[in-house]
Amino acid sequence: QYNKMVDVDQNKKAVKKFKEAGIWVHGMLIVGGDGDTPETLQETLQWARANLDSAQFFTHMLLPRTIFAKQMKEARRMLIKDWRYCDGHHVLMRPKHMTPYQLQSTILKMYKEFYSIWDIGHILRSPIKKIDIALRFYAHFYLGLNNIERDPQMSAYLGMLQGLN
Repeated sequence: QYNKMVDVDQNKKAVKKFKEAGIWVHGMLIVGGDGDTPETLQETLQWARANLDSAQFFTHMLLPRTIFAKQMKEARRMLIKDWRYCDGHHVLMRPKHMTPYQLQSTILKMYKEFYSIWDIGHILRSPIKKIDIALRFYAHFYLGLNNIERDPQMSAYLGMLQGLN
């Protein structure tokens, strides 16, 4: 679907080999693709929690003048043309199996669950426990992960997405 040279199974095998070698693994996962449902996103989160040390969950970026952006526009799936939101963290296209609001809310929940300061099992599995703990506290208390929906920009964006349903 994404014209990548490596598929999901190859990536999973690579993660396993890195972990076996004691290497910290940061995953950058694209969610909200045409095959994704709320259930597959939960499966993705569970896999990430079990196998990754840190993670980012991105949605598709509709970069100007790309074939993908043109396809989404022609399919009437492009939601907005405001390029300041083209950062991988804002849902810009209508997913096939959920609403844009559901996808955006799910991505925020995935971050909260992945970086939960109460996930003792993840912390204990971490090869660098102090960094894992510091990263979780940084995400929650400095970046405000627990209150991201209250950020004025994100709050307005969620409201706009909710109005599309």
